[in-house]
Amino acid sequence: QRKRATGGDLSSGDIIGYLDFRPYRDDYDNIAASIYGGVEGTLGTNTTPGTLMFGTAAAGANTVTERMRITSAGNVGIGTDGPNAPLDVYNISTQQRWSYDGTYYTDMTVASDGDTQIQAKLGTLSLKTDTAAKTIRLDSKGDVMIDLGGSAGTYLMKVVDSSANWLLTCHDNGN
Repeated sequence: QRKRATGGDLSSGDIIGYLDFRPYRDDYDNIAASIYGGVEGTLGTNTTPGTLMFGTAAAGANTVTERMRITSAGNVGIGTDGPNAPLDVYNISTQQRWSYDGTYYTDMTVASDGDTQIQAKLGTLSLKTDTAAKTIRLDSKGDVMIDLGGSAGTYLMKVVDSSANWLLTCHDNGN
């Protein structure tokens, strides 16, 4: 497989096709968005591993910056050109926002020190099993409710320190 312009061999990282979105016809230095197809990895006979890249121009800019990539492995990266998972999101602020209607939403952020924060806006944060029999709930006032669906003689909740010393236990007496 040969490069069209130079006749040299294609290699990983080469762009093999693109689609630019421009505000005016023949406006060659002003691009609002782009989609690029490229080679990713080693080429072989009848084998061309590919990547698809999506770019947009920021406000006040006339060139695009890559915002999202789909790799030959099917991984999607937002804010990264080397995603390592089916969905890999990089950002120094909120990495994900899940929203019901724009008013009720949950943000997830991983800080530079590795701390993870999940923050519910205008609602409660609940962790549930598929049957909802076991629940940990944190409401907007900071109150915590733990219902682990125990039965008589089992622990509903155990709090232990780093040496596995019991600090607090709650038992279900069946009543």
